[in-house]
Amino acid sequence: MPAEAPCTCPVRCLAPRRAGPGATVVLWGVSASLAVLAALPARANDASFLGAGATVFAVQEGRVRMVREHVVVRHVGGTGREGRATRWEADVTFRFENLSDAPIEVQMGFPDWLDRSETAVDGPDGPPWVIRDFQAWVGGAPVAAVHKRVAARPPPGPGEDGVVIPPGRVRDLGCDGAWTWTVAFAPRAAVEVRNRYRFGGFDSNGPFAACAGEPVPPAARRAWWRHAARPRGGWDVENGLCGAVTYVVTTGRTWAGPIGEAIVEMDLDPDAPPHLFVPVPEAEEVKEGRVRWHFRDWTPRHEVSVLYARPVPVDGPGGLPAFDTVDQARAWTRFARANGIGRDVVDRLVAWTAAARQRRHDDPAVAVVARAWLPGPEAGEPPPPPLSADVTRRILDVLRRFAATR
Repeated sequence: MPAEAPCTCPVRCLAPRRAGPGATVVLWGVSASLAVLAALPARANDASFLGAGATVFAVQEGRVRMVREHVVVRHVGGTGREGRATRWEADVTFRFENLSDAPIEVQMGFPDWLDRSETAVDGPDGPPWVIRDFQAWVGGAPVAAVHKRVAARPPPGPGEDGVVIPPGRVRDLGCDGAWTWTVAFAPRAAVEVRNRYRFGGFDSNGPFAACAGEPVPPAARRAWWRHAARPRGGWDVENGLCGAVTYVVTTGRTWAGPIGEAIVEMDLDPDAPPHLFVPVPEAEEVKEGRVRWHFRDWTPRHEVSVLYARPVPVDGPGGLPAFDTVDQARAWTRFARANGIGRDVVDRLVAWTAAARQRRHDDPAVAVVARAWLPGPEAGEPPPPPLSADVTRRILDVLRRFAATR
């Protein structure tokens, strides 16, 4: 999935080589055009790499297993171009285990991507990299990670380290580079690895599928607006703008066997309306501003994301997006129940809905978003009139009854 700054698990690396002796081998804002405008995902699992030179290859490593990972993605904010590129911080702790009876040393790597988005500003060496301020620790001690290019396939022949990389072990992770470091394992021993870095997330002019990815994953297909009709003049969520914050977990499949346990926690964008985010896959719980997933004996086949929607009014009065109908509110409660959405989120949505439908744009529940999304008084546009008081009352009744069950 495209995402402005990818978050990924560590992987194992190999280095490219030249043929012959002495060779070397180894989200809320809106962008200006469609789909892949913001950078790639800057969040991912470590992977295994090989290579002694300036370029490495991701490889399958059957001797090491990822026993556990705990991912925390925090919203740290930021303004301006650079602030948006570093508005999220990932702090990830892994526990790896040597499955063999021999001491081994592996080159781990954290995938990175070039930011080829239309909002990126090229430097003297070309597009900037997505992952910023990368740090690594092994066994609690800091290590110096080296940034290297990643090649999709090794050339024939041994590298300068004398190692021949079997093409069958090489895995194309779709990344352009990787932060790499060496980890030594005693026989049957476990080692803790920690990574921390910042990234920007992904923004698109839509539609929603541009952020969900194709094919649209099941959890995104269950978004509430896909299960309640949009009335004439209502908010178009599916074809509006969108954003995504993604943690790339499939890179962790370069290690042996399934991941024993994985906990992924991701802050919600504090400025996003409380009914316009979609966890993918469905979350275990959403409360206190954070989405949480918990996996066991896990072979990841899809990435973990929070998707955001920013609807557009279609022949309607504008203002801030809120449910147009009671059926939409009911569809959201079914979606919320499936994702473990807690009472605090529902209470925030009640306040948002009341203020947005009554056009009270200075209400604290909506004021921050209103200032960012709506034209100011200097534009000379009067606020639209309040929406139907009867429909508003019925929508709020649905939400309050649901809140009482959380």
